[in-house]
Amino acid sequence: MLRTEQGIVIKRFPYSEANTGIKILTEEGQILTLTAYGILSSKKRSNLISEPGSLISVTYYEHTHSTGALKEGNVVEDFEEIKKNYDSLLVLSYILELTDAAVKGEKNSGFYNLLYGALQEMKKTDIFERGFKMKKNRSSLDNLGDIFWLYAFLGFYKIRIVKLLGLLGDTGICANCGNPLGGRVKFAVPDVSFLCENCTDGTSASEASASGAHMAEWIRFAAVNRFQKYLSYLPPTSETIMESLTEMDHYLNRTLEYFFSKILTSKIQLYKYIGS
Repeated sequence: MLRTEQGIVIKRFPYSEANTGIKILTEEGQILTLTAYGILSSKKRSNLISEPGSLISVTYYEHTHSTGALKEGNVVEDFEEIKKNYDSLLVLSYILELTDAAVKGEKNSGFYNLLYGALQEMKKTDIFERGFKMKKNRSSLDNLGDIFWLYAFLGFYKIRIVKLLGLLGDTGICANCGNPLGGRVKFAVPDVSFLCENCTDGTSASEASASGAHMAEWIRFAAVNRFQKYLSYLPPTSETIMESLTEMDHYLNRTLEYFFSKILTSKIQLYKYIGS
């Protein structure tokens, strides 16, 4: 049966010398894997259709509900601005692999909307033109604002992924006793929830901190608001806030790695590059 879909390419992989496999996240939030037969040897068909991070429209012969053979396709939006330098390509690779790992089972358009929105935000920002690679001395960073944006962006994306996966607990109350959070709070992994200082055991009590309360508040806000509103909601850039954002990012990574049962290759490359 011949079908037409629109979606974002999240992965390209070799199938043979002449063929390419294309993994697409459709608008409905389903993973569709197509084989583009002969595309690598064809002089008439462009391989740009399979470029990760591009929004494409495809017509294909359906094999199963999630696989098929490409008949024809075209690039709707290539997001060329994101692919101009190494910095933005690292972030793009990470969010694509993260999305690929998260999307399983039933259709959920929330994943598509999240990824498409992230690509639009990356397209609009100019931080990648300046470069965000970390230097050893954080206190003397001229690009602290850019690093702040990056961690806010990554944190927001992961918060939304966690929410879509159903892993986000109630960030307004203690996961153990049910009392409202306040004062010193501990981030609980692997589920994204929080414990009040009274409910942390002897081993983890030292991890309870005032920054934990900020993280709970930020996660609660990010889960229901758009990225630009979340970015405005965060306190002004400072070393202290930067440390809290980095700490929250670390806990979100632990949660997702526990859920995926692996560490993503692109995550290792990105965080090594930014010096985290």
